[in-house]
Amino acid sequence: MAIPTEALYLDVNADAAVHPNAWKAYVEASQFFGNPSSSHQAGRAAKSCLEDARSSVASSINAIPDSLIFTSGGTEADAFSPLWRRQSLAGGWPSSCYLLQY
Repeated sequence: MAIPTEALYLDVNADAAVHPNAWKAYVEASQFFGNPSSSHQAGRAAKSCLEDARSSVASSINAIPDSLIFTSGGTEADAFSPLWRRQSLAGGWPSSCYLLQY
């Protein structure tokens, strides 16, 4: 069911419209099925795609690409936050980063 253009959709915790640029990037990236941490051809292709996305997102928000951390959801990002904080205070990681859900 389509939502009328004059409607105001407030339930963004359940679902939200995807920006056309984000959808295009998703469609392009969905051709890669390799583990980006693997050294085989499929993994290298997936890693290249991931790093291209990291650079593109970083550029769009004026950030350093290595400061972006992609997570699969909010729970993973919540669990990661205290770990990042502890490591950054110990000097092992940058003092700031961006957690991005994909």
